[in-house]
Amino acid sequence: MIHIKVTFEDGNYLYTGINATLTEAKEYYLNNTFTVASKRVKGIKVEDTDIHACPTIGCGGTVHESLPKLWTCNKCHFIIKELGCMV
Repeated sequence: MIHIKVTFEDGNYLYTGINATLTEAKEYYLNNTFTVASKRVKGIKVEDTDIHACPTIGCGGTVHESLPKLWTCNKCHFIIKELGCMV
């Protein structure tokens, strides 16, 4: 799984994980139309990133490594010891 940032033509963006190569992710997001904030938009940019989506349902934040092997969400402040293993 890779973690990517997808930027849409209206300026909205999405951080997500996808089971694909970066090339496959670009083919998917740059060749399809998506509903974002009640509008139909196309992806205009796909970037590989080390930013991960928060696992808390409904949060919408992103987690980053705040200390070695300690990840914190920027929105709900959820703490994760290892990605995929919630505390």
